[in-house]
Formats: sequence, structure tokens, C-alpha cells
Amino acid sequence: MNEPRHFRVLIVEDDEEDFMLTRDLLKDIQGCAYTIEWAQTFAEGLSAMQKNHQDICLVDFRLGAHDGVELLQAARATGAEAPVILVTGAGHADADHAAMKAGAADYL
Repeated sequence: MNEPRHFRVLIVEDDEEDFMLTRDLLKDIQGCAYTIEWAQTFAEGLSAMQKNHQDICLVDFRLGAHDGVELLQAARATGAEAPVILVTGAGHADADHAAMKAGAADYL
């Protein structure tokens, strides 16, 4: 039997319930295994992203006084390479455009 594909995922999310929901959804995907790291703040997310230990980063669009686009820009400027998907529950076209312009792999 084949081993499941394994992914290292960083979730940058300031709301614990949203983090747990995302984590649980990932764990429900069959055929894949995940090591999940949680960063609760902009600063924690930036520090984790700079280490380049992730296969992908899921970043909340709203992070207190900052937003996910700012985090993506700061991370890229300091050498972070993992693909980033910006996630939000209240999106609009301007946020989508800003995310893609900043280099996000996708925006949900």
C-alpha cells in the first residue's frame, strides 16, 4: 500500500475556532497527511514563514492591525518561498486583486 503524501502546512490565523476548523478539514482529506503549524499573529506568522519549513501557508486575510497581503509582502521580502493561499470569510474584489499582485498562489 502506498504511503499518503505528506505536507507541512502553516496556518496563520488569529481566531482559534477558524484555525481548528481549517485543521480539521485538512485532516479529513484522505490520501494525504499533514504536519500543521499554527501562528496566531502577524509576527509569529512572519517568523515561521521566514524559516521556509512549509510546503504551503494558509494565511487569514485579517490579522489584527495587519492583513495577509502585508504578511505575504514582508515574508517574500525576507526570503520566504512557500506558496501562500490567502483565506477570508468576507472577501471582495480589491482584496483578491491585492493578494494576487503580492504573489499569493490563490485567494479563497
